[in-house]
This record gives sequence, C-alpha cells and structure tokens, in this order.
Amino acid sequence: MFSLRNFIKLKYLFILVIALAFVLSTLISVYSNYKGNMKLMQEQTLENNRVYALKLAETVDKFIVNSTNTMRYSAAEIAYDFENINKLQEVANRLYLQGDTFSSVLIVDVEENLLVNAPQTLGEAGKNIPFLKELKNYDKYKPFISNPFISPTGRKLIVISMPIYDEQGAFKGVLSGNIYLYESNIFESILGQHPYENGSYVYVVDTRGKIIYHPNKARLGADASENEVVARLLNEKHGALT
Repeated sequence: MFSLRNFIKLKYLFILVIALAFVLSTLISVYSNYKGNMKLMQEQTLENNRVYALKLAETVDKFIVNSTNTMRYSAAEIAYDFENINKLQEVANRLYLQGDTFSSVLIVDVEENLLVNAPQTLGEAGKNIPFLKELKNYDKYKPFISNPFISPTGRKLIVISMPIYDEQGAFKGVLSGNIYLYESNIFESILGQHPYENGSYVYVVDTRGKIIYHPNKARLGADASENEVVARLLNEKHGALT
C-alpha cells in the first residue's frame, strides 16, 4: 500500500533531481559561456596582434622607401659636383645626422675607395671598402638593400646603397647608408615603443629566419627558422597562431 511517508520521500526525490538538473544546467551554461568568452578574447587578441604587426611592417616598409628616396635625392645632389670633397662631406654628415636613420654613411668612388664618411672616425679617405664587393647580389650600378651581414670590423649591419650618376649618365661612385643592428638604430625606434604592457614584445627576422631586431640584444643573430610562426612566414604565409 502506497503510504504518505513514501509519497513524501518521492516528492523530495523529485525535488532533489530537479535541483540537481538545475545546478548541472547552470554549471554547463557558465562553462560554455566561459569557453566562448575565452575563445572570443583569444580571437580578438590574435586579430589585434595581426593588425598591429601588419601596421609595424607597413611602417618599416615606408621607412625603407623613404630612406631609398632620400638616398636617391642625395646621390643626384652630389653627382654634378662629385669632385668637391666638402660638398660630399656635407651631404654625408646631413644623412648621418638627420632622423637617426643611419648609423654611418659612406661615399666611395668607382673602385670602392672611401672619399668621405660620417662619422669621420670610420677611416681615412682613400681606404678601400672591400665588404661592398662581398655582399650577395650586390650591384654597385643599381640601388641596393642588403641582407644583414657581418662587416670586417665585426659589426652586423644592413646596407642601403645608391649609385651616383652625373648628368651624362657616367657612373661616379656609390652613396651608402649603413644601419648597425647590434647598436641603437631606427628599427629600435620604430619597434621598441610597444603599446601593450602585458609582457608581449615584437621581434623581426630576415628572409633566412635570423633575428635582426629583438628587445633582448642577446637574441640578435639567433636562428628562429624552427619557430612555427617564423616557418610559416618564410613559406610566404600570413595570419595568426596561438
């Protein structure tokens, strides 16, 4: 016979089952919202980082273009008065001092003999600059931007060079702007001002995966080609990865 006591027990059992179902449903809902929010935050962070990296890349590209245009203008400026050493020194000093773009500036003749330099502590006029000939794919008759390399003085640098032609089209020499990677440089000025204060940072690799800018200078020159993100970049892919 079904008693009142059994009915009460069954009633409490139903209440317990309903309460347990409600709690489980709430926990599942909270967990799902948490996972969804975490995924959304991760996607937003990745997209923000992608856009930021793209903006930095565009800034560096613009710097390279502007620097090349400045070199082209300066080369044309000195071409008509190439025998005037004072004029050459004036242009070299101006390029070296303006905007902290170049760590040093050289002007050499057709045989890569040094005519003037800035700063003038680099060497005496007449000294041959052999490292220019050793650069891979270097053509002194054309505008050139080198990959990072180590000069005979032990400095790791990037060279932006511009040939100098007079009005008759005769080749006169080369104007070279050098960026020392292990010292304070324009890349540090552009990339070092990181807006996020969450421990993140930016670094730059060359076409071989070698680090050419890093906030920790001890990492400069290190091989990052095995890094998954860098490997994708070297394969001409883009996007974002966690």
